[in-house]
Amino acid sequence: MMRSKFAAFAVFLVGLTAGFLPAQDQPKIQEEVVVRWWLVPVYAMNKNGTPALGLKAGDFEVLVDKKPVPYFDLHIKEFRVPEARDQSAAAGFVRRFEKKLVFLVFDSAFSNYVLLEKAKKVAGAMMNQEGEGAQFIALSIEPFKGLQAIAGPTRDRSLIAQNIDRYVSGKKADYLRSSAMDSTSIRNVYPEGDRRNPDELWTPGRRVSQLERLDTGEARRIASVYTRAMVTINLILGYFKENSKVVYLFSCGIPQSAMDWKTEGHVDPTGQMAGTDDMFLNIRPDHFNRQALADIARFFNRNGSLLFLINPAGTRLALHDQDSGEQSLRILADAGGGLYFDGDEKEIATQIADLESAYYELSFPDSDEYQGVDMNLEIRAKNPDVRITTVKRVSRGLEYRQMSQLEREVLVLNLLDRGPYAQAKLRVVEGESRVSREGDVDFFVIRLPRELSRSEWDIFKVWRKPDAGTISIEVEHILSGSAELAVNMKQRKGFRHELVLVNGRTGTTFVVQK
Repeated sequence: MMRSKFAAFAVFLVGLTAGFLPAQDQPKIQEEVVVRWWLVPVYAMNKNGTPALGLKAGDFEVLVDKKPVPYFDLHIKEFRVPEARDQSAAAGFVRRFEKKLVFLVFDSAFSNYVLLEKAKKVAGAMMNQEGEGAQFIALSIEPFKGLQAIAGPTRDRSLIAQNIDRYVSGKKADYLRSSAMDSTSIRNVYPEGDRRNPDELWTPGRRVSQLERLDTGEARRIASVYTRAMVTINLILGYFKENSKVVYLFSCGIPQSAMDWKTEGHVDPTGQMAGTDDMFLNIRPDHFNRQALADIARFFNRNGSLLFLINPAGTRLALHDQDSGEQSLRILADAGGGLYFDGDEKEIATQIADLESAYYELSFPDSDEYQGVDMNLEIRAKNPDVRITTVKRVSRGLEYRQMSQLEREVLVLNLLDRGPYAQAKLRVVEGESRVSREGDVDFFVIRLPRELSRSEWDIFKVWRKPDAGTISIEVEHILSGSAELAVNMKQRKGFRHELVLVNGRTGTTFVVQK
């Protein structure tokens, strides 16, 4: 008998979620009807770059799907909840507000120790500007493991700072080892351009260095890990509907060389190609064009989160340099309604300090007038000299059955990696399985709960080489006819074989790792 490995993940999940505040009590109005309230972050800056202070609800206009929102409230540390629908936003009772979540995400996939040190200083200065009620959680994007937890959630800033310092210090040895390796190489006796040079590959019209090919392949592999980590962060954020969520991503971005470009258009009478270039990202290194970069930022908006991009490398590389990731960061900022920062760390810290002093939170109730799961949100100041930075979309939240195939795959990979996943609506349970082999095929027999013996299941078959970053996923949809479900999986030499079974109706999930 091979027991599925769920217990450790369950303990980790409980430990991660324990630090968060319990769900906010919903306001009770006539006949005990519960009204859902949205809470979104808003930053207001004057045209001259100074914070727009002292603003009130009457200074803003709020529209959902182009329809004016009649009842909303603006607050910083306190907010008011109307006791009835026919009262104005100024009426109601006062509650202490401590619902701001600040995510500090450090990208070590494309950022070295020196750049992480700069990011650490900016993060420390930023935390000093936050209000006392804010909670912090620090995460990292690792080149092989993807999204990993550093510390939090907690309001203890010193604890977060200590853990970030310990995390960054741990990268120093890797940085020194890499620098030492870069300084040693085997001498190539053939000159550049010589056909006998083993480091060069000749193709009609161009010459590509072997090292360039290796670097591009590695960059694309890490880009797939980076992409999955970003989507995972979004899935985590999506389960905190009653929080104001701000994400600071400290990253150099995905290099141009790791991007896959696709041009669509037609030839105009002058003979030039007319059309636009669309940039795509991959979730797996061997599958390109799976996820548009801008969609990641739109995902963040959908759950009411605001994304700020901080480039610790500054502007040392030209925008279109093959090693520059600036363009990917600017796309994330533009599509998500956030902001992009680069330059000296002291200058960035000053800009963020000004930004945080212009921080407001806006809340408004749900309404039958708003249709659909996702809705366009527009918040604008009546004063044309005030510029607003906030989310562009809000969502009522996605159940598993409403997720895209991409989001489901990311969720599955995160469960297998036991990554940080807060308040998941999936119920990971402990179960038993038997395995037998015929030829190069493994047969798994998994015992199901009695109440789900005749149910529909999504079966994710995952083959992975963690060190190489190679991932292959096959998905099947099966209707079980008894309390035991049989699944076959082809053996692949050198790969880790894993199964994830999800019942979309109940969220019950089995994880089998062989």
